[in-house]
Amino acid sequence: MNTSETPHLRPALELLERQGFHATSVDELAAALGMSRSTFFRRYGTKEAVVFSDQEAIVAMAQQLILQVDPSATLGERLTVVRDVVLQIFERFTADRESAAIRYRLVREVEELKDRELVSTHRFERIFRTFLDTSKRDHDAAARATSVGFAAAVVAIHNDHFRRWLRDFSDDHRGELATAVDAVLARFMLATDPYVPGASGTGTDANKLYSAEEVLEMVRKALS
Repeated sequence: MNTSETPHLRPALELLERQGFHATSVDELAAALGMSRSTFFRRYGTKEAVVFSDQEAIVAMAQQLILQVDPSATLGERLTVVRDVVLQIFERFTADRESAAIRYRLVREVEELKDRELVSTHRFERIFRTFLDTSKRDHDAAARATSVGFAAAVVAIHNDHFRRWLRDFSDDHRGELATAVDAVLARFMLATDPYVPGASGTGTDANKLYSAEEVLEMVRKALS
């Protein structure tokens, strides 16, 4: 599935909103998509899958980008990769404002779609968390806390800015998202290296060795 999928889906999304999610039959959806009933079930399976079809493509994109990263990459390098992927995810989610707006309204109205959206959010978190967790490789227990915290933080920040974008479709949200993610990234980067120089390179914080407890506190503060 590629980026052209969303425009192809728009007639189906418009039909679901116009008639109601539960009132629309699979046959009607298949007709709106220009395919037979059997092709619909083979390609989508459910009405919920139609609504979130483009999200599946975005999940696949995120996984593919992460798979291209050198397995020996450090935790700090991986944090930066996730930062870049989050921004690309936002670009994909906002590529078709009409379909995004319809989907948002459908999700707000239909309980099972809310559940499906929550599952999608957890999938992004899990992908990032698994990619970031170098604790076993590096024998560093604090790295796991960093992976869990950063994955949760950037997904929450992305979703917040996406919801704000849905209210006004302003291009300003792209820059604001990048600024917010970069701010969190800067705080988490402190947790990737136990030797963190002070701002001036001198004084009591210069080359300070942070304990695992202090690293965990950095994670908690970044999420607060």
